[in-house]
Amino acid sequence: MEQALIAARKKAREFFALSSRYGGVVIVYEGVVCGWVDQLRDPGHWTPESIAIDQQGNCWEAQGGTDSDGAERWQPLA
Repeated sequence: MEQALIAARKKAREFFALSSRYGGVVIVYEGVVCGWVDQLRDPGHWTPESIAIDQQGNCWEAQGGTDSDGAERWQPLA
């Protein structure tokens, strides 16, 4: 998980550096940026194990639920 988190943070930094987006969070799943949202919400819109990263490098993982129904919650990661 640690290597995946490092890679996800790198993807998020690259996204923020190349986009005009400010704030919000980048969603990364299996090493691919899947989207950006202005605030962390609606875990059911994302596949479990998706990682949300803000511009400060704070991370949350979508947990619970199913691939088809989406996750149940966002869990902060260290």
